Amino acid sequence: MKKFWKTLLSALIIAISFGAFSTANQVDARVKFTRNADFYKNEPENAKPSVLSTITTINKNGTMIYDADAVKQKDVIAAAAAHWNKAVGINLIMSYQEAHVAKADADVVIEPADLPAGIGGVTGYDGYVYETWQNIIKIANTTLDAASSQKGFVQAVSTTSHEMGHALGLNHDPGALMGTSGAAELANGILPAIPDYNVNAVGAILKDLDQLYPGSKPITIPNMTDGSAYRDAGTTEEILPTDRVAQLVLGVDHLATRNFNGGTVEILSNENVYQVGRGQVGTTNSFNLTKTKQPIVTGYMSAGSQRYYQIKVGSQYYIIGGGSRVIITGDAYRDNGTTTDVLDTDLISKLFKDDSRLVSRDLTHKTIEITGNEDVYQVGVGRISTTNALLLTGTQQEVLTTYVKVNGFHVYQIHVGDRYLIISSDFTKVVN
Repeated sequence: MKKFWKTLLSALIIAISFGAFSTANQVDARVKFTRNADFYKNEPENAKPSVLSTITTINKNGTMIYDADAVKQKDVIAAAAAHWNKAVGINLIMSYQEAHVAKADADVVIEPADLPAGIGGVTGYDGYVYETWQNIIKIANTTLDAASSQKGFVQAVSTTSHEMGHALGLNHDPGALMGTSGAAELANGILPAIPDYNVNAVGAILKDLDQLYPGSKPITIPNMTDGSAYRDAGTTEEILPTDRVAQLVLGVDHLATRNFNGGTVEILSNENVYQVGRGQVGTTNSFNLTKTKQPIVTGYMSAGSQRYYQIKVGSQYYIIGGGSRVIITGDAYRDNGTTTDVLDTDLISKLFKDDSRLVSRDLTHKTIEITGNEDVYQVGVGRISTTNALLLTGTQQEVLTTYVKVNGFHVYQIHVGDRYLIISSDFTKVVN
């Protein structure tokens, strides 16, 4: 069994190690500060999970060459390099022997070390790095010694890949490589995939390599993705099992139908943020999207009758929850009915049920004063908030439409700014 899983990981090395390597220059092939460079613009500033540090050990040729002569478990180091190379789609990380350069021309030295308990690896010299010096990665002896077992080998490869990420220029983030979200896979002996956004971040450095090394040729990696890779581009109302968005897990729920009503979503407080093919990637707070308005690309209804919205932020597509913490704006969420009777085909007829369902409308304009806290609804959405929460209590509002329910109670459609809202009439009075 041991030979099999080591051979399997080593196969990655063989598959991507063919091709000529450029010769690194000893002066340029060292730590380089990036603080004055303008990288990582392929994902919007307020929504990029990767965090770039202020250094990189990528050399002027767009590679990172290592010296791991001091490490006995060279298969661990080679597998970690192969893990990165497969993710980015080029020969990015290699030994100085593979690069056909002198040992002294390696960009980073990898060596075993006695580290404190619980520390699998570190990058830099006690937390510091120095420009033009070789970088250093230390992997704990306990981590390397445990590589004789399957799970230990996978853990050692993951740890080394993580430290290589630091050397490439990444800080910690919430993901499976530079964070802790891959812990469950590691516990089962599975090497977590390198997240696309980490690939994109490294790809951004390579794409603008001439900012670090004037005269260097920019490199575009084949596996760099843009926002469209995480968009639900489906056009059917029913979400099909073959649609990628059908695989998106929302707790115990999943998306069932789409609508293309458009409009704008106003995010009032924190919502979970998802991407197709990625799952949950953060929250509207962590992406600085709370208290903002975003255009709706697609609306969804889940199997559990919850609403979600696909929005576009910069070049990225996100799916957010659409409960009471969001408000939808746009004419698609207005009742434009002109008949006295509320018809079953009118979208607003779905807003209330049974004895509370709407039966008639009156288009006479009037002004009401909201004297107490009322529930607030939206056509096509449902209950979204209260007049207290929306700072409408105590205000006067022009009524566009008055509705009568089966039980005789009234509700009003009002237009507040760019929002069309339906409010109850328990604490309202007509003033004009």
